[in-house]
Amino acid sequence: MQARSYPAIVTAEEKITEGIVFSGVDEETLARLDVFEGSSYVREWVTLETGAGAWAYVVALGKERLLSEQPWDPDDF
Repeated sequence: MQARSYPAIVTAEEKITEGIVFSGVDEETLARLDVFEGSSYVREWVTLETGAGAWAYVVALGKERLLSEQPWDPDDF
């Protein structure tokens, strides 16, 4: 999958990103997603603009160097 662009969230104070919230995801599915995402991402509980919380996959510390400077384009994904 080299030379491909993928979306990623980087931990940063007071920053906002867009995304989609999926509800009803059970623990078994989250565990499978953890394996799929691998060691480059960690699942973190994040606060949404509404004040509610949700799980998100965030780039693991030390893996930021793997990210491109180019913005992600969902039309190219």
